[in-house]
Amino acid sequence: MFAAQGISAFVFDKRGAGASEGKYNQNFHKLAADGVAASKEAKRLAKGRYGRFGLFGGSQGGWVAPRAANDAGADFVTIGFGLLLTPLEEDSEQVFTELRAQGYGDDAIAKAREVTDTTAGVMASHFENGYDNLTAVKARFGAEPWFGKIKGEFTGDVLASDEATLRREGRAKYDNLDIDWRYDALGELRKVKAPQLWIVAGADREAPPDLPIQRLEQLRNEGKDITIVRFPNTDHGMYEFTQASDGTRTSTRVTDGYYRLLADWIKRETHPPYGAAQWLAGKEEAARTETAKASAGK
Repeated sequence: MFAAQGISAFVFDKRGAGASEGKYNQNFHKLAADGVAASKEAKRLAKGRYGRFGLFGGSQGGWVAPRAANDAGADFVTIGFGLLLTPLEEDSEQVFTELRAQGYGDDAIAKAREVTDTTAGVMASHFENGYDNLTAVKARFGAEPWFGKIKGEFTGDVLASDEATLRREGRAKYDNLDIDWRYDALGELRKVKAPQLWIVAGADREAPPDLPIQRLEQLRNEGKDITIVRFPNTDHGMYEFTQASDGTRTSTRVTDGYYRLLADWIKRETHPPYGAAQWLAGKEEAARTETAKASAGK
């Protein structure tokens, strides 16, 4: 999709995946180092045939691309449906999003936060500690109607297992990818020197957008050059969807305007509107939105 819009792209399989050698992992520091190495190779191959160089990351790339940006010498960073959370927060935010979708309110969410804080403690300890707290929250909230409906990234699985099983099998099942569970995504993003575009899926269940948007706006208020665009009614991957009465979703297509927005922003020549895209806050974004509305009116 980049090449079709006049942008050269160097795409590589993560270590241990596809055609790449090595052991697969989700250690964002190591993956960022791989991204820096890939950047050097991309620049070598394209020497004399490009003007600006940058990074694009989708989903997990929201952790990796900012970590790699400065060392890769990126002139820009673009992120699609990424996360500005710790991996532990990803789990908890997903739990809260799922419960809200089932009609549960703030009281249930506050209690569920105690549960996710507890499962996070077990996970971050690599299944060494936190079992007394886990037993306590099961006893305290186990009879609540929302408790058995918790899923998240890992909390539902942890709650469904007994202590002996978790001590024996927990790390092999849920903690075998060298993940830095408390990875400081906000701190890494704060270091990025290049302008950034963050495109978020407004109804994303895997990467709930509300907290990342708050943090992006916080960084922008601190002076970081960050453009934030939200596509409403899209799920992870920027997919539009139909939703059944039981809440299950069926993806239909990548939302209109997503790929064109990425390419135009990289080329520094945006021409909204881009489908249902919403430019969030910021004087430049507000002016661009008003221009788009005026053009549409004509």
